[in-house]
Amino acid sequence: MRLLTAISVASLVVSIASVVFVLGLYSELDKSGSESQGNNSIACAQLLTARAQVTWPDSRNFYTYDAMETALNDVEKTIERIDLDRLKLGC
Repeated sequence: MRLLTAISVASLVVSIASVVFVLGLYSELDKSGSESQGNNSIACAQLLTARAQVTWPDSRNFYTYDAMETALNDVEKTIERIDLDRLKLGC
C-alpha cells in the first residue's frame, strides 16, 4: 500500500512538473513571436535594398532576343521572390 501511494504521489509530481514546463514553453514562444515581429524592420530594410539593387539588363548587351527575354524573366522572378518575402514579413 505504501509503494502504491509513493508511486501515485511521484506520478502526480511528474505530471504537474510537465504541465508547468509546457506552459513555460508556450509563454516563451509568445515572447519570441512578438520579438521576431519587432525585428522584421531590419529584414524589411534588407529586402527593400535588394529590390532596389536589381538591375534591368541593357538590350545592347545581348546578341539574341531569346537571351534578353531570359534575362528579363530572371529579373522579374527575382523581384517576385523579394516581394513574396516582404509579404511574409509584413513589410
